[in-house]
Amino acid sequence: MDEQDSERNKLLAEQVQDCQRVLNEQGRVRGSRDERIWAAGFFDGEGYVSAFEAGITCEIDQIQEDLINLVRFRDAVGVGKITALKARSNENARPACRWRITSQAEAQTVYDAIGEFLNPAKKNGRRVHKEGVLNPPADGFARVLAAPYKAILSRKEPALPAGAFLHEPVAMEKADQA
Repeated sequence: MDEQDSERNKLLAEQVQDCQRVLNEQGRVRGSRDERIWAAGFFDGEGYVSAFEAGITCEIDQIQEDLINLVRFRDAVGVGKITALKARSNENARPACRWRITSQAEAQTVYDAIGEFLNPAKKNGRRVHKEGVLNPPADGFARVLAAPYKAILSRKEPALPAGAFLHEPVAMEKADQA
């Protein structure tokens, strides 16, 4: 880490503390139902979760002026690290930061906090037609939380084991298939 990264992270830490102060002044209660519902909507719009053979990633990027959203999200779900992203090559680009988790245990914590409020697409990934059933591809909490997900992803044609859906798959109507 160079001096510029160190300075960026120091500034970010100060800004995170300021955001937490503002959230406390607004009466936000960490992990409350209202905050978790907000967090689910925020994640539906801005979040990303995926599993790879090398590991998992779950993250949200925001411009630094919107850092309070990442702090509020982290407080609502109880896990994650907020980091400053390196400056982009476009000199007019605004500084950005990222909330991120990288373990299956943390993904389970996030899912436990907001899963009941999430859009089915974030639970099971984007819908893809396969033999009359909608199956998720390699994104969504169903894939990330399937154990062992590395074995699932290493198959030539990845598929979740029976019962691995967090939201029941939808059978395609014959009329829809035409």
